[in-house]
Amino acid sequence: MAEMQEMKKKRIAVVTIGGTIFMSGAPLAPGEIKLPTLRAPAGRSRTPFPPAHGDFELQPFGRSISLEEIRTEHHPLYNLDSSEIRIKELNQLGEKLAELSNNGDIDAIVVLSGTDKMHKLVTRMAHHLHGLKKPVLFTGAERPLGKRGSNAQRNYEQAIRAACDLSKAKLNQVLLLFGKRPPTNSKRKPPSVGEIYHPLNALKAHATRDDLFHHSYKRVLGTVTWRRGTRLTPLGTQITRQARSSLQATVFTPVKEDLLDVVEIPETKSLGKFGKINQKAQVIALRAEGKGNVIRQALRQLAKRANGRPVIITTEAGAHVDLTAYEPGKAALRKGMLPSGGLIPVTAEIRAEYLAHQMDEINQYVEQHKPRNATPEEFKRKLFAALYLSGAKFTGRDTKKKHEVELGVKITKNDIIINSSIQEALAKAHTAIKEFENGRKPPRGQQQELPFRRS
Repeated sequence: MAEMQEMKKKRIAVVTIGGTIFMSGAPLAPGEIKLPTLRAPAGRSRTPFPPAHGDFELQPFGRSISLEEIRTEHHPLYNLDSSEIRIKELNQLGEKLAELSNNGDIDAIVVLSGTDKMHKLVTRMAHHLHGLKKPVLFTGAERPLGKRGSNAQRNYEQAIRAACDLSKAKLNQVLLLFGKRPPTNSKRKPPSVGEIYHPLNALKAHATRDDLFHHSYKRVLGTVTWRRGTRLTPLGTQITRQARSSLQATVFTPVKEDLLDVVEIPETKSLGKFGKINQKAQVIALRAEGKGNVIRQALRQLAKRANGRPVIITTEAGAHVDLTAYEPGKAALRKGMLPSGGLIPVTAEIRAEYLAHQMDEINQYVEQHKPRNATPEEFKRKLFAALYLSGAKFTGRDTKKKHEVELGVKITKNDIIINSSIQEALAKAHTAIKEFENGRKPPRGQQQELPFRRS
């Protein structure tokens, strides 16, 4: 009987890598870190959860979870401030998460880390881990565990609860969870709610507040409380259905250096300080300002120096960038340069950097599947655009259509990179290109010759 009860427990692997949550008077070795003690959740949910959606059941999420149903396993990796994490530590973390994901005895994974670079960690792991078999949730705290006013205990318990629930739904992706600050004008103190963010657009917005992370375009996948469980948003249910992977095991692609070169437009009108481009870089990122107002001379110089390599354009406007707003931006699109869509600049660069790791596979696909009416360079640029912009959100439908016309590529609503092998992603990108070419009419006023179709 005892063995049967043991088998029913949800086994949650907790990986600790340091950060504010474990700060103390004296530095701790990884093995000296102790996990918070889980407290018994009080009461049951009064609100029944909706019926089944798709091929997974939401109803079990509505009841209170028992401590007897959970078993946490501590996996200390290192104890570093997140700003100290470099390529070596990134690869150690990725290999550890892949190992735990392939462990059939583990149901879900929670990572406790620092918050300064948490969104970078989540975004990198989401792109470099493929074929996940378990949900992976990152969380942390703005004040150390045990300190008055700390949100460490709350975030940890909500992450454990969400990990249990998402393992039932099989939402096997890398996600970020952090507490949402309750409204101050409420007469009754509402329960503390944790929000689960999609990795594409979670960014640190405040230094000390509990609602540390913001998101753009409502990329919240769900909310959770320790007592009541996880409630998925419509986006959460949609992504859950897409989270299946054909890979037999989780694979981690090691992170490499110097594959992306970030170039900033100089503040002065003189472009003599434009700088040299790293010849080892596979992809170039241009940091500009404004909402599509990119200096024309800079675009010409960069296009020449890029020498056929993909170029992405990010701006301080972040998710609101619109390269079709001004003629220089349109000129950039015609040269094959890519907007960042609804991606914040850091996420856009990490996404482009990940694709830079896959250039050998992209080149091989181009050789094998190049259409007769396109040059290899044209087909490669289209594939890269379809991969990079998949899942990105633009300021509106018309803006998205304008970018599609300029690029000659359909921008898919769903992310085709995260948790997919590069072969699967390339096949979907090729399908998106065919769909555009086989009947996508340009919006009114945009009936012009499409780029990359010129002889």
